[in-house]
Amino acid sequence: MIPSSQPPAADTGFEPGASLTAMADELEATHHAYLRAVLPEIHNRAVTLADTHAARHPELAPLASLVQELRAELEPHLTKEEQVLFPFARLLDGADAPPRFHCGSIRNPIGAMLVEHDRTHELLARMRAATAGFTAHADAPAGVHHLYRDLAELEADTLAHIHKENRGLFPAAMAAERALLERSAAAAGPDQGGDPACWAYREA
Repeated sequence: MIPSSQPPAADTGFEPGASLTAMADELEATHHAYLRAVLPEIHNRAVTLADTHAARHPELAPLASLVQELRAELEPHLTKEEQVLFPFARLLDGADAPPRFHCGSIRNPIGAMLVEHDRTHELLARMRAATAGFTAHADAPAGVHHLYRDLAELEADTLAHIHKENRGLFPAAMAAERALLERSAAAAGPDQGGDPACWAYREA
């Protein structure tokens, strides 16, 4: 469900009064940069550990598959935000009229991102369950203990990332768009459909 077009809640993870541009810049520089750095390395390590220790630790193979699923979900998600949603949000900063954008209203990319956030929540929950809360068996190799610690950190950072978008950037961007529409008396608002090419990724 798309959140209502209200100003962001107090608990957003951003500095009070942060602009849409500042929010998008911070998300890219911190959470996006972190995920792009660690996801390939953690995935490769999970696969290697599963291949090496499958006989004594069969739980590692399904875990490696879950990490692969998470990577496959998050990497294109980051690109969509960086190429579609964040540029749209930056256009709203300081605009005098609702900007025209190929995706129509900013509610469109936000709705798509919220669906993907829900899928990420589900994958993280499955990963936590598969690792007993990221607690390795006592006899597991040191590399497995290290992997579980890194997965716990990945979960914490990703949940914080999603929270900042769901509670901060998204409602702030929709509120800014609504204010511009009201100011310009454009009651119909921008085209809600947008360019079909913009939404092709929603079929995934």
